This record gives sequence, C-alpha cells and structure tokens, in this order.
Amino acid sequence: RIELLTEAARLASPDDLRTRALLAAQLASELTWAPDGDRRFELSDEAVELARRSGDPRTLVAVLGLRNLTISAADTLARRRADGDEMLAAARRTGDALALFHATFQRTGPSLEAGDTARVAELLEEADELARRLAQPHLVWLVSFSRTGLALMRGEVGRAETEAGRALRLGTEIGRGQEALLFHVKQLAEIRRLQGRLDELGEGLRAAGATPRFDPARELLRYLCELGAEEAAPMLERTVAASGVLPRRDLAERAALDNLALAACRLGRDELIEPLYEALAPYGETFGHSVVAHHCGHHYLGHLAAAAGWTDRAGAHFQAASRVHRRSGVPLLLAESLLDWAELVEGRGVAGPEAADLQEQAQAAVAGRDAVLLERRLELVRR
Repeated sequence: RIELLTEAARLASPDDLRTRALLAAQLASELTWAPDGDRRFELSDEAVELARRSGDPRTLVAVLGLRNLTISAADTLARRRADGDEMLAAARRTGDALALFHATFQRTGPSLEAGDTARVAELLEEADELARRLAQPHLVWLVSFSRTGLALMRGEVGRAETEAGRALRLGTEIGRGQEALLFHVKQLAEIRRLQGRLDELGEGLRAAGATPRFDPARELLRYLCELGAEEAAPMLERTVAASGVLPRRDLAERAALDNLALAACRLGRDELIEPLYEALAPYGETFGHSVVAHHCGHHYLGHLAAAAGWTDRAGAHFQAASRVHRRSGVPLLLAESLLDWAELVEGRGVAGPEAADLQEQAQAAVAGRDAVLLERRLELVRR
C-alpha cells in the first residue's frame, strides 16, 4: 500500500488538490507503524494544507479523520483538539450524517486525554444517535466499546463489564470478532484488576508474556507487574533492548510511558527512572490511554519521583494527581492516587495531609463501586 500510494501521489496532477490531499493523508496513515514513520507528520500537514486549498469540505473531513490517529502522540493533544473542531465545522458544511458521525466520534479521544469525561459522554451520546439514524451496526459497535472505556474511567465497574460484553457481541455479529475480542480482553483485564480478580486471567497473561508480541502500549507488561509475575522482568528487558527506554512517537507513546514507568518502579530498574520522569514531565495534567484510560501523568511522576528518592516532589505530584482526578470525575483513579500518597506519607514522612485523612478520602471515592482491589487495600490500612 505504501508503494502504491507513493506512486499514485507521483502521478497525480499538480492541479488536482483534492486527490493530492487524500493520497498524502492515506500515505501518512499507512506510515503510522512503518520504520520511517516520522515523516508521516510532515505528510499529514501537507494533506491538510492541500485539503484547505481545495475548498472541498468532504475532502477536509476525510483528511482530518485520517490525521487524528496518524499524528497521535503525547505532544500533539492541542493540535488534535483544534483539528477536531475544524473537522466538525467541515462535516456540518457537508450536511452528511456519516461525516458528522466521524467528526463527533473522533473528538472523544482528545477529550478523554484532556480529562473532560463529561464532554466524552456527550460526544458518545451524539455519536450513538447518529449511528442509529444511519442504521450502521459498525458505528454502533464503535460507540459501544468506547462507552466501556468511559464507564471504567468513571469508576462504574459493573456497568463497564455489562458494556464490554455487549460490545463483544456487537463486534462479533458484524464480522469484527478479532478486533472486538482484542478490545474486550484489554478492558476485561482492567475490570478484573479493579475487582481484585486479575489472577483469573493470570495463566493467559503469563503465557502471553513468555512470547514476544506486538504490544506498543506495553499493556501486557503492566498487568504482569500487577500480578507480580516473573515474566515481567524479562519482558521489560526485551523491550528496552529492542526499542530503548523511551517509546516511539506514535499513538501508543503516552500509554507506553505510563506502563514503562510503572514497570520500572515495580521491578527496581533505577537506571530507567530519570529518563522516564523527564519524558513524562510535560504531561502531568493529561491522561494516557489505549483501550483503557490510565491515571493522569502526575500519578506516574509521583511514583517515579518516589523511586528516585525525591520524596517532596513525589508528594507534590500525588497531590496534583488527586486534584486532576477530582476535577475529571474519575473516583477510582483518585482513590489509587490518594492511597499511594498516603503510603508515601506514612513511609517517608512527607509533609502534607495526614495519611488517615487521605485514606478517608479514598474510602469515600471507593464506596459502592465494586472495586474490591481498593477495598482490600483500605481494609489492610484499617488493621
């Protein structure tokens, strides 16, 4: 596809701005995982400029739709949010409900990264209404598995499990079973973690961990660390040996940084702490995600700072994480940050609130949410 698109772009008439824009956007998209993928950013910029010059709103919608994932990286959030606004305005000019669906749906990812869960919920409602009006089951499925992720982020564990099962059924029924199962497994892993039942998936996760696989977000590494599995350390070693400490600049970059930070702290890889801290430092206020949203960046920065022995800085990061999580309405993520902060206060004597006050706030955030993992942590504290 890359060769064909490259040749087609060479043959396109210089005056055919629409065709040139679409070819540049498609080629950039195909380069997302290619070894020379860095040039996709420049190609995508070129595609947008050509689409704007063409004056055709449909072309602009198509180009911006491809661009959303093409240029996804930790440092492009503001640009992608602006692109989303432009795509929606262009879709409205077309009067096409399908274009409007994609423009609406594609704004959910950047809104989630910004921690605007209320806006994500609104966008998914609008997208669902458009999908049903269009009577396209594929679009309904896209909304369904996205609702699972939002429910998890909002701490609605029971609802997330129900939505996850529904999304798997929908995806299987429309012939997208492999993708649907992949998304389902990743969401189920987080559901089981929060329910204190991750061990139920342990055998499969350990078996997967023993085999090298394409996992750019390092999600498997995260869950192996949660299980305390012996496969986690060699997996981290293989990852660093193959691609270095810092992940590639692509749509999995931020989630990979979060997961590598967790692994480095859990596995005592002190030499990885400072490079990961420096890479994550600009993103404290935002949220990483793949299929499942992570804590905000301050949460991982707090753990990295604690591992480096920067205790006061670690406390400041956990305080900031708690503020961001409250503002975003993500109670279980808030509870984990509060409990980790409380452990830092008790173990290192960090100045700030009393550990008991932080634990009490965590208890209020956890109440009635079927988060057995956190309930058990609170029970251990009370003993």
